[in-house]
Amino acid sequence: MNIFNFCSDSFASVAAVSLVPIMENNKAFDRIEIYTVDDGISDQNKSELEKLVRTYNRVIHFIKAPDPSIIFEYSFKTRYQMGHSYSRMCIGTILPDHVEKVLCLDSDTLILDSLSELWNIDMGQHIMAGVSECINLKSYGRRFQLDIDNIYCNAGILLVDLKKMARRKY
Repeated sequence: MNIFNFCSDSFASVAAVSLVPIMENNKAFDRIEIYTVDDGISDQNKSELEKLVRTYNRVIHFIKAPDPSIIFEYSFKTRYQMGHSYSRMCIGTILPDHVEKVLCLDSDTLILDSLSELWNIDMGQHIMAGVSECINLKSYGRRFQLDIDNIYCNAGILLVDLKKMARRKY
């Protein structure tokens, strides 16, 4: 299983708390690799996260946060104008080619059970699976100018089939 998340130095302890139940509740997986977008994590915090993950015989990879102006044709004043959303949008270009499917989790997500059912869900021909946001749906609809029948999906938990995404013609 491949996990994708984001972390800054000030969020490293929160990410560590989130990683423990992922490791504890998913021991049945032969392999878990974590791909963390490094938004300025100190060497000391990286070392602590690596040590934590290694305790469970798992691997964490740190990926330097990409500059959105390199990826998108728009002049950003800072990469923080888009928050971390842009990393999700370019996930197919920042992860290694051998990663075919990935579970994107916010670094403050608390996983209380096995991720096996989610990881193995049949997505059919869909590229992405997520959870429809049920809180403040009307507010989101107005803010993002969605039609009443549109679904707003919270990006905090997304399952992405990168293999299907690469084959998709836009």
